[in-house]
Amino acid sequence: MKLFKKRTIALAIACAAALFASCRTEFEGEVEGEYADDGIKTEVGIDSSAAACSGWKKFYAYAFATGETEPLGAWPGTEMTALTGEYAGFYATNVTGIGSSEYSLIFHNGDGDQFDAGKFTKGGSWLWNADGDWSDNWRFETTVIADDPEPTDDEEDDGEVIDLTGLCIRGDMNSWGTSDTLTKNSDGTYSVTFKATAASMSFKISDASWTAEKTYGMGTIALGSEGELTLADGDNSNASFTGLTNGTTYKVTITPTSKKLKVVIEATENTENGNNSGSGDSNTSISLVEIETLYITGTLVGGWTEPGAEGSKAFTETNGVYSYDLALTEEATGSEFKIFTKSGWDNGYKASTTVTSGSTSKFESASDGNASATLAAGNYKLVVIPGVECLYLTVIPESN
Repeated sequence: MKLFKKRTIALAIACAAALFASCRTEFEGEVEGEYADDGIKTEVGIDSSAAACSGWKKFYAYAFATGETEPLGAWPGTEMTALTGEYAGFYATNVTGIGSSEYSLIFHNGDGDQFDAGKFTKGGSWLWNADGDWSDNWRFETTVIADDPEPTDDEEDDGEVIDLTGLCIRGDMNSWGTSDTLTKNSDGTYSVTFKATAASMSFKISDASWTAEKTYGMGTIALGSEGELTLADGDNSNASFTGLTNGTTYKVTITPTSKKLKVVIEATENTENGNNSGSGDSNTSISLVEIETLYITGTLVGGWTEPGAEGSKAFTETNGVYSYDLALTEEATGSEFKIFTKSGWDNGYKASTTVTSGSTSKFESASDGNASATLAAGNYKLVVIPGVECLYLTVIPESN
């Protein structure tokens, strides 16, 4: 049994002590196990007591690397799951489909607050701890030997199976509305279809009134694997689907037990809009901003060169995400710029607020006026993700 994997300097005793001191749940009994570090499985987590995320109610993780796919989905990435037991207060998510590159990670609350959490690589578990720094190999594959063990949560117990009659899937796929009602099948399962508009989509199963006893979430269900939902804990416990393709229609099949909902999502060949209940139009196709080539021009990048003309500056596109490396040799205070989705002076986009380091700004179509940025001297990566009738630009500071 090993509780800490030794690494040269990387994980000091003081850092490990601070990590476990941040656990706020009392635990009696013994814990056996090893860190889940097999060089393949990758996990990122955050201690909610870290100062950088003070007051957050939701925790999202977004990762990217040049030339690689986004392993946590397109922005906003994946909503992390609240852990329980000895890891109460921690939020974490597995990272799948990861390559051999070094990945940049952004933690955010889905409401405009975010910070750059550094970089991680494939294999092992990476935690942003209470001290505002990385701790690696933090997560256990554990066996808990309690002093007074409680009965296991047997899904096949003799309790009454959960009744989902009249409940809906409510989430990003239908603006959290009630138009997509679950349909009960002859085998006792329930199903519903929706069209994906992003690689990761948050949701809950609930009724029209968000009745606590009928609201299920708290799970991450990856395409092609079975997941579980339990009774949600308020608004902080959304479930999420990951690994989706924008524009693809998916079928969700739910098998209720007495305590949990088993959930499977699969792509369907049916490309028609609509839902199983026949009500509403929640799956009407949503079109993202079309980009031929994304340009940036203005005093922020050295001058107002016409987009597409000789000397103009363009973003690099990778799997629908656009990035531009910005190097500032001196402070830029109120420097103006604009983003264009094709050549020429038409199709320009600007933000209504000043862009700063670490910010995510919504850029909307505008024929007049410019965006502005206030940034210290240094290197930055500008990341743009197309939205519905808008663009989202995130400014990520990079180490020199």
